[in-house]
Amino acid sequence: MRRLVEDHEATVHVVSWDKNLLKPVNIPQIPRVTFQKSSDLSVDELVELIEDFDPVMVYISGWMDAGYLAAIKRARNRKSFTTVCGFDDNWLGSFRQRLGAIYFRLSLRKYFDKAWIAGARQYHYVRQLGYADSDIAYNLLSCDTEKFCDGVNFDQRKEASLRTFFYVGNFRDVKGTDLLAEAYKIYRETLSGSCKLVCIGQGPLREQLEDELGITVLPYMTSSELIETTKSFDIFVFPSRKDQWGVTLHEFAVLGFPLISSSGTGATERFLIDGFNGLMFNPGDPYALAEGFKKFEEMPTETLKMFGLRSRELGRSVTSEISAASLVSLIPESTN
Repeated sequence: MRRLVEDHEATVHVVSWDKNLLKPVNIPQIPRVTFQKSSDLSVDELVELIEDFDPVMVYISGWMDAGYLAAIKRARNRKSFTTVCGFDDNWLGSFRQRLGAIYFRLSLRKYFDKAWIAGARQYHYVRQLGYADSDIAYNLLSCDTEKFCDGVNFDQRKEASLRTFFYVGNFRDVKGTDLLAEAYKIYRETLSGSCKLVCIGQGPLREQLEDELGITVLPYMTSSELIETTKSFDIFVFPSRKDQWGVTLHEFAVLGFPLISSSGTGATERFLIDGFNGLMFNPGDPYALAEGFKKFEEMPTETLKMFGLRSRELGRSVTSEISAASLVSLIPESTN
């Protein structure tokens, strides 16, 4: 949003969910950007807001909110603007997804002119939904690359058993929290590993991490606190069973950390090349993750440094600037 304002002279009004959130929301202070809770607005009030704001574009993150859809439908009857739908779902070709694609084409496609997607896995999805290449832009999800650009000192990489693995995120089943605890136990007890693991976040599976010897659990942190805290760590671990994208992987790639991630994380397609800047394992396989821990413990320090440099290079292939420009590219030339 900062890049939209500063690079494209945009004014932005954000309406967002504020109930049943998985983690605290830190509302940023950005000139010409206004934030409003969706619970404060009825459909009528949302329609009135759109009409008064008179946007050139309305972006909706997902297509599951009936209130947003109703407001868009009514506002489009009186105002002209481009509607964009964001997609981070991975196309798996399942029966459910194929039925959903048919439903979208028949009932929802008319609401959205363009599609803004995270990467290749989402491209296959939106093509099934009826979008032509000219109606699709990439780079939906970027971390705040300006904030995360001040990364680790590569010359301070530690030797062997002194290295620290770390995870940042929610402690939930879908995030592989139980898998992480099991893998770390295998690493220490079966593979004789000695490196520590630090887990930062919150969630219902916190106790599974706290019960394991060698694991330190820290509470949820702001991005600034995270950057400062993790500077003394060495390898970022992301064990998700299923993660549509995983912006956190991007954040720590930009900071310059070697990565271990499951292939169930969508962002691996862009930010992790197995054996180049990190190691990848099949989702749900704790022994494979444990072996990844051991490989990184035994990795020469110079190789570890090289992995980190490569992560930073891959991380900078998507930036906040590129993300904002990709969204703006979906506005028809006649309205630019």
